[in-house]
Amino acid sequence: MDEARRFLRYVVPGLVFQVQLLLCLMILLPVWTTKALSDLGGESSVAPALLALLASGGVGYLLSMIHHSLHWRSGGTTLDYRPLIARLRQTNRLVLINTSDFRAVSEDVVPDRFQAWVIVTAIWHERAKTSTMIRGADARATSMSDLTHSTGTAMVAIAGAWICTLGIALHVSTPTLDRWPVVRWCVMFHLALWMFWTCYGGYRRTSRATQALVEQILDDALSMENLRRGDAVQTRVWLQRPS
Repeated sequence: MDEARRFLRYVVPGLVFQVQLLLCLMILLPVWTTKALSDLGGESSVAPALLALLASGGVGYLLSMIHHSLHWRSGGTTLDYRPLIARLRQTNRLVLINTSDFRAVSEDVVPDRFQAWVIVTAIWHERAKTSTMIRGADARATSMSDLTHSTGTAMVAIAGAWICTLGIALHVSTPTLDRWPVVRWCVMFHLALWMFWTCYGGYRRTSRATQALVEQILDDALSMENLRRGDAVQTRVWLQRPS
């Protein structure tokens, strides 16, 4: 089941790209697109369908890499665990240990966004089997993380399909200010923009929901662990990312 879900994480965005591209081309260049589909299908529509399915996996993987790059850019997403790390440290529920000298990291030293994600991921999975709270929420957190990844990659797919549509249109046709070509272009542009904005809103909502779930469960789990231990949880970190 997990393997099937991971497979769909790449196939679905690729299919979104193909459907969005086809939809935009049908609006902008209906005659050319219909002829291209007819020539591609020939006598049998099975081979093109299989080819499209296989291609969607490769396209989806490339889109996933683009999304991953955008995700870690400043402001790329709302997913940021630095406030959680700061709150846990301030309330003495978490102590960061520097791996170079095994001393506690000063509270003045704030992990960057990537380090905060690594810390939270490490603490979560170290307790995935021993903590009742984390074990019970692990499957849901994983599915929400996959949903966040899928919506983010689908957003990139919609933007990529729109760009490819413009490239194809400029290659196979000549720009004109005639009424119907302009109307079709406006319809295509606003439809693509609406779909991108809708997907972007879903991406930010799922991202915030995923972070809220992880923060709530991890906060409760560490608080319970602190009560049993009578001391703060310690975890080792790099002050700088390892090369």
